[in-house]
Amino acid sequence: PKNPASYKLRASAYRAMNRLDLALADYQALLTLFPTNVEYLAARGAIYYDLKEYKLAVTDFDKVVIQSPNDIEAYFRRGQCWAALRQLKPAVKDFEKVLSIDSNHREALAARGAALLDLKDYAKLDVNDDHLLELDSHNAGAHYRRGVANMARQRLDLALNDFTQAIISNGEMAAAYEERARIHAIRADRGAALSDLTFAIKYGIEDPVAFALRGRLYRDQGHYAEAVADYCRAIEGLPNSSDLVCERGELYFRLGTFDKAAEDFARCALERPKDAGLQFNLANAFFEGGQLEKALEAFTRTIAL
Repeated sequence: PKNPASYKLRASAYRAMNRLDLALADYQALLTLFPTNVEYLAARGAIYYDLKEYKLAVTDFDKVVIQSPNDIEAYFRRGQCWAALRQLKPAVKDFEKVLSIDSNHREALAARGAALLDLKDYAKLDVNDDHLLELDSHNAGAHYRRGVANMARQRLDLALNDFTQAIISNGEMAAAYEERARIHAIRADRGAALSDLTFAIKYGIEDPVAFALRGRLYRDQGHYAEAVADYCRAIEGLPNSSDLVCERGELYFRLGTFDKAAEDFARCALERPKDAGLQFNLANAFFEGGQLEKALEAFTRTIAL
């Protein structure tokens, strides 16, 4: 490039406009002329990260930290790349390098906490998020991670408190509602569990397990139509769960939708042909639905079992 400054400014403008391919092209041109320029390498690495080209980004950040061994941003960015690649141990190592330079780097603490949670290194996670909460007592992510760690260790009172604090800090944190609902369900506080799951789903949770749990809670309270709707959502995500299909069949039976009940029981019977209780439910659904020949066959199978 005859005018490197112009290329750099144009690349910055392209990036601000999210035209990343054009920004990348300008930095490629600059690096053909200045292949070891730390600023250009870091900028290209950041664009690669935005493009989800994490391995290429790591290569650029490697070159940056060789020349600038205390470049916090480069270590942090490389750690993010490792985390995106699910290479959690090198990610933690990079975040720890950042924290060795600036122990109060909140973004690095949050990123290291997320990696430690995935690694199930709860002891280090406690230290990490305790420090983050000293810096920011309303950090919802830290409360949530600590809650998950406490729940994994069966510290339900502590977990409940952490999820509650996460929700106080971020009233739309769907994951915190979902995890708190699990604790309420364990403790048979069905009303609180149902309320939390409703908020979790409202704020974006798509977890089929959450729909299954709410469906069971609706079922236990006698709200069968609402329960069926949630079972349908759960089965979409877990199509091979015969337990969910059988339970939905029971709900259809209670609602008097015998043809759908029979479909669900028949589907389960293919996997569990020697389950006498299931064959009986299938026969009963056929009988109540007026399919008498099929009912007789199913009753005969039941007797044989």
